Amino acid sequence: AEMMLLHPVFPGDSGITQLVEMMKILGTPTLNELHCMNCTSPTLKLPTTHPVPFESLFPLAYRPDGPDLCLAMLRYIPEKRVTTLQGMQHAFFDPLREPWAQVSACRPLPNLFEATREEQMACPAELLHVLFPTERERTMHL
Repeated sequence: AEMMLLHPVFPGDSGITQLVEMMKILGTPTLNELHCMNCTSPTLKLPTTHPVPFESLFPLAYRPDGPDLCLAMLRYIPEKRVTTLQGMQHAFFDPLREPWAQVSACRPLPNLFEATREEQMACPAELLHVLFPTERERTMHL
């Protein structure tokens, strides 16, 4: 989100000011969400805010599935956020998996689909073919 917007999404100089910034976009966290964020202050009184449609934060030039990916990463409860590998398999990155993907008209993308044995072993089997397609799988779409 910050790379798309070119500025911090939740600026702040303390945990509380960052929480306020988060609330402006994500809405007021529930008591359970506060507890999961290790916020145990019994005196913390938060105003009720409603989530902002994430699409309104991004210029129209970005892919429509970008806000969905950002929302999947920006959850108050850390365990409910998508993992890096889950994020990488999101439809937002599908154009990078196409064999004709280019950096510019004269520069092809570097090979983004090589993984070390350790990386492949750490990847759940159901994600392997999406994250690291074989050359055969990539050219089948032509």
